[in-house]
Amino acid sequence: MRTYLPAAALLALSCAGMGTKPLPLSPLPAGTIPADYAPTGEVLTRGESTSFNAWQVVGPRVQMSRRADGSWAGTLVGRNYILKPGADGSLTAPGADLHFVRWGEELAVLGNLGDLRVRVRFHPGPGVPTVRGKTCQFRGNLVDCREKESREMPGIRLHGEAANLDAPVMPQLGLALLSIMYIEGVSAPSEHLQVRDPNP
Repeated sequence: MRTYLPAAALLALSCAGMGTKPLPLSPLPAGTIPADYAPTGEVLTRGESTSFNAWQVVGPRVQMSRRADGSWAGTLVGRNYILKPGADGSLTAPGADLHFVRWGEELAVLGNLGDLRVRVRFHPGPGVPTVRGKTCQFRGNLVDCREKESREMPGIRLHGEAANLDAPVMPQLGLALLSIMYIEGVSAPSEHLQVRDPNP
């Protein structure tokens, strides 16, 4: 039997030694959204590109733009949201609750989108260096950039700001990867978007 936990309960695990800490969200840029979209980070897998900059996240299953109040509005995995940022590294809306956290050695996006339980994981590391960034392993709901794992089974390319997992650009990177993993996990959505202990 699998256990599904709300994001608030996951954050409380830090008190039990899990080392969960909120990740800061990127600051609201000055000025207005530029007329021309110029990405500063890109995630590529299976011939598809999902990219982002300070104002937008753009891909086949995500079209979100930052508004003047700092919220993110648009479509994410087929649903419309206006996600409002919180001081605890979260984006929330009616029916959505996403938390961007450090979870032990990993980074994670935890929570829910409607009836979908979200658990997107990143393990920082050098990956396999490329001219534009790095190539990492992509398995289920995990992007693993440790060198050994990346060389054994590369599957995702991170370019520009997307390649810097030591100082991740959140929520942009998390939203981009969430949109990819929801479609391309190795099993059904109920299997790879479940929220579980990362140290079973």
